Amino acid sequence: MWRGCAVRCRHICGTSLSAGSQHRKTFQVPKFAADDAVQHVLHRDYDTRGVLQLQKVGVWKYAADDRTKVLCCTFCVDSEPVKLWLPGDPVPAEFLEAAHDPALLACAHNAQFELTIEHLIMRRRHGWPKIPLRQQRCAMAAALALALPPKLELVAKALELLHQKDRAGQRLMLMMGKPRRPRKDGDPEGRYWLDDEDRRQRLYEYCREDVEIERELISLGYRRNLGPGSWLVRCADGKGGAWTQGFSTADDFEDSDNEHVLDFWS
Repeated sequence: MWRGCAVRCRHICGTSLSAGSQHRKTFQVPKFAADDAVQHVLHRDYDTRGVLQLQKVGVWKYAADDRTKVLCCTFCVDSEPVKLWLPGDPVPAEFLEAAHDPALLACAHNAQFELTIEHLIMRRRHGWPKIPLRQQRCAMAAALALALPPKLELVAKALELLHQKDRAGQRLMLMMGKPRRPRKDGDPEGRYWLDDEDRRQRLYEYCREDVEIERELISLGYRRNLGPGSWLVRCADGKGGAWTQGFSTADDFEDSDNEHVLDFWS
């Protein structure tokens, strides 16, 4: 369940909180539990290449094909710096921890892709551990539940996130993800790729940025509390940033009293 999403809490206490507003009312709010124990989140994203066309054959057939390879994985836990994994590197400690800690969630945008890649490629070829399904979260599904666009680029624009989709990086990812046409002097039956160090470094930066977007999207209010959550209001400041104000404990474990514990209608 989402708490404090900008879409849900755009108007609070009769005061407009539009994204372009240059002023805001000072809230007189009761104290609430700000030190709730929260579940930590592992964010990750994979970039791949293969001979089969993903959109035509689907992710399961694409990932099961021996010619499909993972080029890189970018990942982070909570607000830690985004890290890069490359084929041949050891399994990251963060994934090992997620596989053994039920309080550590694993999140991705369109998580079905990451789940399938992990099941058919990462576990079988690279020794990846299995993260239980109950710990998996999908940022796309969460966005759709709030009537937001499913595509990462569109939802980032709709919510005016600080991180936005890299269009040039996306085009490069699509070109590197499939075989290129042979040149005039090349073997017409050969398989060739756009694959050099400069392009790979650019791809890694694109993959890192996707993790940043997904992390920011989840930070808007995906509920991670082990105890009762808190109602929050989040508003863009018109300068590329945002402010967040908590104003009550949520009715996760007890009914609303219209003062210290509030439900959605309060």
